[in-house]
Amino acid sequence: MIQEYFLLVPKKNGKSSYSAAIMVVALIMNRRPNAEFLLIAPTKEIANIAFKQASNIIKLDRELSKLFLIQSHIRQITHRETGAAMQIKAADTDTISGVKATGILVDETHVFAKKPNAADVFVEIRGALAARPDGFMIQISTQSKDPPTGVFRTELRNARDVRDGKLILPMLPIIYELPERTSRDGGWKDEKTWPLVNPNLGRSVDHAFLANQLLTAEREGAAQLALLASQHFNVEIGLGLRSDRWAGADFWIRNAAPIESLDDLLNQCDVALIGIDGGGLDDLLGLVVLGRHIVTRKWMLWCHAWAHRIVFERRKDIASKLNDFAAQGDLTIVETPGLDVEQVADLVMKIDEAGLLPEKAAIGVDAVASWISSTPWLLASLIPNGS
Repeated sequence: MIQEYFLLVPKKNGKSSYSAAIMVVALIMNRRPNAEFLLIAPTKEIANIAFKQASNIIKLDRELSKLFLIQSHIRQITHRETGAAMQIKAADTDTISGVKATGILVDETHVFAKKPNAADVFVEIRGALAARPDGFMIQISTQSKDPPTGVFRTELRNARDVRDGKLILPMLPIIYELPERTSRDGGWKDEKTWPLVNPNLGRSVDHAFLANQLLTAEREGAAQLALLASQHFNVEIGLGLRSDRWAGADFWIRNAAPIESLDDLLNQCDVALIGIDGGGLDDLLGLVVLGRHIVTRKWMLWCHAWAHRIVFERRKDIASKLNDFAAQGDLTIVETPGLDVEQVADLVMKIDEAGLLPEKAAIGVDAVASWISSTPWLLASLIPNGS
């Protein structure tokens, strides 16, 4: 009935220990001959943590020591009677491809977001379970130290939607986090809320330690405070909590009124200004339109970016973030050089035809403009009325 288990819990709450114990129990209860159980993590160092916990659980019990063979040199635990084995696998599509696992433990999903092929790895992981109706996958993770991106953002969103009844999947999501508004307003600093997100408070998590860390972080500044919030209180790092955030971010989200599209801005504004900036094939091309509401006189802002496929190869460190922006509709991926500039030019002409640009062309383009030097005819098309 439950094929996936998603656990998000702060550091030092025993997630690796408990999950390793679950895998040992699964090995005991399994009746499938030669079944495969995998420990998968973005690094072998992380996977070794769960493996060591499972090994020590077995070593501490005389009967379990008889039942299992531990081969530390190849990081494998084998059930002597059924032949079922639990082994560490690298988080790579080549090593996971073709595997038909019965049980899979994925440790620290949030670290997967930094791997450019993370989405492909998760496809292979779920594909490995396809031939096993009794198969299951466990994900355990702390909150990310940065705004969630890539596969972690997707997995966390799905788990939250299952928890909230928005999505029906055979998943059991256990997420130790405070309501978004409480976290955003600093409610996580209230000691009364700490037991709600730290189930092992008073056991493996020390109350005095958290209190001291909070005092220290508040003295050291926003960077340490954000790190403490994410790792020990599962607060999601967002626009208002990033260590390098703009000072206005504390007020931006609560005062912003999102618009759906550029057409919304064109239909509601009486004047608009345009900014364009690009950095070549290995960078993004950005367009921003700032309009003034015809009634309220408040500013409305619409932004969009373009990226060539080559960016994903040369800038693999941000590939997952770019895919997120593309999924949100804020980024367009182009296959042909110059197509992005053509689309920008089309949008500029659309704004001009709507009659929103001042008499003098209000378009700002980066001074170098190296991204259009190879296609000078496009430069003229960016300036309305040939100005």
